[in-house]
Amino acid sequence: MVKHLIECGARAFIHPVTKYSPLYIAAYNGNKDIVEILVKKFPVLVNAQTVEKWLPLHAACFNGHTAILEFLLKNKYSDDILLHFTDQTGCWKYNLPFDINQRDLSGQSILYLACCAGNLRMVDLLLEFRVKATLTTRQVTSPEENELPNMSSKSRGVGLHSLISKFQSKEELLKSNETWVKPVDLDLFNVQGTETALYVAVKNRHHAIASHMLAAGALPNLTMRNPENLSGSLESTCLLEAAKNRDMGMIDLLLRYGARDHQNLALCASALTDDFLIMSKLLTLKAR
Repeated sequence: MVKHLIECGARAFIHPVTKYSPLYIAAYNGNKDIVEILVKKFPVLVNAQTVEKWLPLHAACFNGHTAILEFLLKNKYSDDILLHFTDQTGCWKYNLPFDINQRDLSGQSILYLACCAGNLRMVDLLLEFRVKATLTTRQVTSPEENELPNMSSKSRGVGLHSLISKFQSKEELLKSNETWVKPVDLDLFNVQGTETALYVAVKNRHHAIASHMLAAGALPNLTMRNPENLSGSLESTCLLEAAKNRDMGMIDLLLRYGARDHQNLALCASALTDDFLIMSKLLTLKAR
């Protein structure tokens, strides 16, 4: 029916109030075949935001539609709908049809939603997602613009690398300016600064997700505002949440990736619950 309507000239209108698009609704309901039809005909809808600032990616992730998330991430989009982004280092620029780190009005990113749902497959899709990027701080010059080194006494200090670079083709220089980057921000805070994706995985005892996040480079020592006191006077960490959960497995995982109880927050939490096993573990670290 969707194919027939499109063949008859149906257009992809977006609801004037909710800003829901046909693609968003299909992704939300898990209709992969319809998602593929709509993306092929109306690819620009992949970046259409709802009134809650949700993308179709959010909808698929929120409802556990892994196949749809994978399709939206890996589909080949035309150049005319691509947006320009720069990675966190500021050195690499890349193009995508959507902001993979888009946060909704509650500050929830796609990775955050996947961690909240405890969906390891979705988390892995996002952690492994890569895009080709080009260097922003290096100028590419053609061989004609390069002068051959003068073999006089003034040029005897020219290194081998510099000499070879004089004879590199433009194609080789362009290739050396390219790499594959992972655009997903692992340490993105929500709007209130109370949680990251790793933090929510630790809090919800998702050991496998926390392990994969840490292995991918998520920072274990970020300090967050305690959601019980948004004034900022109280702080929270991943290690503190693991101690409050009395989750020794998670504590061992965090410590293995460099987590530290700098302000004794986790130690105080374990003392309040008389958890002497965790206390001894944390005190041993302090004694090193």
